Amino acid sequence: MALFDGLKGKLADAGQNVSQQTRNMSELARLNNLIAETKRKLSAQCFELGKQYYQAHQADEAPEFPEAVSAIRGLLDEIKESEEAVLLLKGIKKCPTCGTEVPIQSVFCPGCGTQIGTPPRCCPACGKEAKEGSLFCVYCGTKID
Repeated sequence: MALFDGLKGKLADAGQNVSQQTRNMSELARLNNLIAETKRKLSAQCFELGKQYYQAHQADEAPEFPEAVSAIRGLLDEIKESEEAVLLLKGIKKCPTCGTEVPIQSVFCPGCGTQIGTPPRCCPACGKEAKEGSLFCVYCGTKID
């Protein structure tokens, strides 16, 4: 019996030890998740602070952080160029006045009416579009001004 009682005590101690280790592991995971989430929040706040600083000081003649401001300007220019290339591939351009996306061949913006293209040259006789640089209409032979 003493053997079983001793074994029973050792098993109870081992069970408590495993239970405590499980609680410790759970608490460790919770704390690590809390740290990671807090770091994400800190990173977002630092990003927002930098964004607000840049917006407030981007036009300064001598910015406090000239290298960072210059790098941001370069990256913003790269983004703008890439966005314009995407629009061209889609056959779209943006109105310089209101920013409305319009088909590339549009002459006027449907959003604000700004002229954003050159009207096509048309033959005065037949009304068909004349090719750029043509002196005569290829459809009826009329001289194009």
